[in-house]
Amino acid sequence: MKNALLLGLCSALAACSSPPDERADIVIENAQIIDMQTGAIATQQSLAIRDGIIIKRSDKPLSSHYQSSTLIDAKGQYVMPGLWDMHVHFGGGDELIEENKQLLPLYLAYGVTTVRDAAADLSESVLSWREQVKQGQLVGPTIFTSGPKLEGKGSIWPGDLEVETTEEMHAAMDLLDSMDVDFIKITDSALTPELYLKAVKEVKKRGYQISGHIPFSLSVTDVSKAGLDAIEHMTYMLKAAAKNEADISAKVASKELSYRTALPIITAQFDEPTAMRSLRFLLTTTPPWCQP
Repeated sequence: MKNALLLGLCSALAACSSPPDERADIVIENAQIIDMQTGAIATQQSLAIRDGIIIKRSDKPLSSHYQSSTLIDAKGQYVMPGLWDMHVHFGGGDELIEENKQLLPLYLAYGVTTVRDAAADLSESVLSWREQVKQGQLVGPTIFTSGPKLEGKGSIWPGDLEVETTEEMHAAMDLLDSMDVDFIKITDSALTPELYLKAVKEVKKRGYQISGHIPFSLSVTDVSKAGLDAIEHMTYMLKAAAKNEADISAKVASKELSYRTALPIITAQFDEPTAMRSLRFLLTTTPPWCQP
């Protein structure tokens, strides 16, 4: 009888001390987690992470439930969602390719896990880095990139795709298709307003999100209705908040005003009710990842 009890006890102890069956790459314990909706702080939190995904969260230790290669005691520290930098430019010419590449691990070091590259002059390198990060061959943030931006002939921007006709615009979009860009960027330093609107509509037909600068001769409502999903830079947004936006657009179109001479007028004509109406309109027409 004693031998049977002893055998049973040994079996129970062996079961209790046997390693857990489930696998995790990282287990974090004793962390503080901020609820991003309420701001409340949950303490003594544990996380199990596998293949980059949080597979378990608990207010009890998880190290006894998961085999992991890395166990982190986060006492006195916080766990937070990865940050997104929604407007970066990798650029500077071929001589700065390596310097740009060296920035990638720094993003992760500062908690930025995703970046949105809004076009510059290193598109081929950026597209290569995007795939290397996806395959785990390069340490860096997830990259969403527009590739080279669409512009007019004689643009001020290096590395863009300059178009002057509808045929050239379609050819440029065919090239962007072949590059498998994540979205399309369009700017207005040399692109005519007419071709700008045609390009926006064609981009939407092809199923892409499109962001960009806005010709001051067009209203924000016009470009939004054409399909523009995101507006880069506050100066273009401020134009939608001016009481006399239509008048400003007409004067820019007639060359009476330029971008620079229109800016102080836009600032002086800022109107909060107009701004709120424009914001409500934009929030109903832009996709969630473009919204503030």
